[in-house]
Amino acid sequence: MASHDQVERFKQAARELGTDDDPEHFKQVVRRIAKAKSSADEGRGGKTAKRDGS
Repeated sequence: MASHDQVERFKQAARELGTDDDPEHFKQVVRRIAKAKSSADEGRGGKTAKRDGS
């Protein structure tokens, strides 16, 4: 279960993004962030760096 502090941090981040009051705006922001993330991944060929375990 999430701690009270973690919930408060999430709420603060939502306020900073301007998404805490409107569920549809929240969805739009999440889509924009997800799209930006996937575009950045495509720039690397869509692959993540391999770790050698050390």
